[in-house]
Amino acid sequence: MNKHLLTLLLVGATTCCFATNHLINISGFSFSPATVNAAVGDTVTWNVTSSHTATQVSQATWNANGSTPLSGGFDFTPANTSNGTSFIVCTSVGTVWYVCKPHASMGMKGQINVVATGLPDLVNNVAWSIYPNPVKDVLHLNSKTSASTVDVEIINMLGKVVMQTTAVPYDKAASIDVSSLTKGIYFLKSSENKMRPVRFVKL
Repeated sequence: MNKHLLTLLLVGATTCCFATNHLINISGFSFSPATVNAAVGDTVTWNVTSSHTATQVSQATWNANGSTPLSGGFDFTPANTSNGTSFIVCTSVGTVWYVCKPHASMGMKGQINVVATGLPDLVNNVAWSIYPNPVKDVLHLNSKTSASTVDVEIINMLGKVVMQTTAVPYDKAASIDVSSLTKGIYFLKSSENKMRPVRFVKL
């Protein structure tokens, strides 16, 4: 498993109506739950605390209770879990293996089994490019599509469209003023599902 199985984004790809957010906590020296069954489009979030980490590894390393990080994989620590960035979005079918680096030899590890959903906006695998994330006032984006324009919707965690606009595609930068949004997690998607949605955090 490599970085092409899961895209680690400061916002993730999902649709509110179909995708699920799976939360993984730490209980003693184990992940809870240790096994997550997810679907393409789902988000997996870790609540990393104390001296623990959630670090992606290869299957061989996982089987051996090793702690060598997978090149290009995620590596969450208490330092980076507090600002809302300790999550991944499942974009491909397969299994993701991860461990707590300091306690891998004790068997502190987990796995994510990802199955397909058939969602059309994930099949085309065309992603938004956005920054900054988290964002306070203005969200900059590039839709990376050959279409002339892309109609954009911003959706809250309840699945409600809270903002609509038209973005300039591909190599022409576009900006969206999100200063009026309340703090929280939102999803940026195309109204016609031509783009793979992404998640962003409003400060």
